[in-house]
Amino acid sequence: MRNVLELPRLSFRERDRRWAAVRKEMDARGLDCLVLWGWPLMWDFCIANARYLCPIVALDDMLEKVRTIKSDEELDILAKAAEIGDLMLAACRDTAQPGVKECEVYGRMMETMIAHGGEGPTLFLWACDRHPYPHPFRVPTTRKLERGDVIICEIHPKIGGYFTHVERTFCLGEPEAKQRAIYDGCVAAYERGLTEFGPGRKISDAMAAVKQTIEERKLAICETGIHGHGLASLEYPRYRFHALRADQDALKVVGDEFRTGMVFAFSIDLYDPAWRNGETGCVFAETVRITPTGAERMHAFSTKFQTIAC
Repeated sequence: MRNVLELPRLSFRERDRRWAAVRKEMDARGLDCLVLWGWPLMWDFCIANARYLCPIVALDDMLEKVRTIKSDEELDILAKAAEIGDLMLAACRDTAQPGVKECEVYGRMMETMIAHGGEGPTLFLWACDRHPYPHPFRVPTTRKLERGDVIICEIHPKIGGYFTHVERTFCLGEPEAKQRAIYDGCVAAYERGLTEFGPGRKISDAMAAVKQTIEERKLAICETGIHGHGLASLEYPRYRFHALRADQDALKVVGDEFRTGMVFAFSIDLYDPAWRNGETGCVFAETVRITPTGAERMHAFSTKFQTIAC
């Protein structure tokens, strides 16, 4: 057996930081020991606590609370995952052409993730046709792409167990004017969020401003909100308009406040209810981190509507 495996791994210092944080939380709850459980369900999201502490997992939502604030080492590996996501989007842009099969584009994107050190399983949602529903929900087909097709994808690039989240909308050729207007609304809401997010600011107030931006453009929400990312998706903090009742309980756990070191997906999937019965739209999402001075993109891929020349 080889003594060294070329896999992403965190330091003993990071392990000790995690164990100390969990022991502190155990003391606060009067716990003497923890029992590990987990299973590789939902793209490995359900083993996040086990992977966080190696052989230890908590009762209730204690570890989810501890995992909310990311360390410098965690931020570094999340930055690598975000970079892989950018490369996957570039692979889509560079591969998609009329005559190329949907599954070939999808496969090239997955190949890009693995070739750059990423790992599976991971969430990758996809839809492609002239007027796709504004949230990807199916697997790629063997159909050949055509000029005018719109690709929407949601990907969770993963490395060392850590996931980021990025979504984009592509069009083979020029999109319809309404499609571009919807996408512009997605980006406007995203940019409004970046100006509102920051340490000490209320999560609910910031997201209300995001919703206001969407409504001002007379657009409607398919899915829009934030949810934590790290060793799983749907970590804390969570505030999603399409699942707000469930997320209100999650908000009570960490408080209605952004804190330095939080990392989350900020997704905006919209449609125009006055166009095509509201049955099509565009998607946009990126992973964002909270810094001591505000909010910062973790991705570098262009935010523009991806028009593929063909």
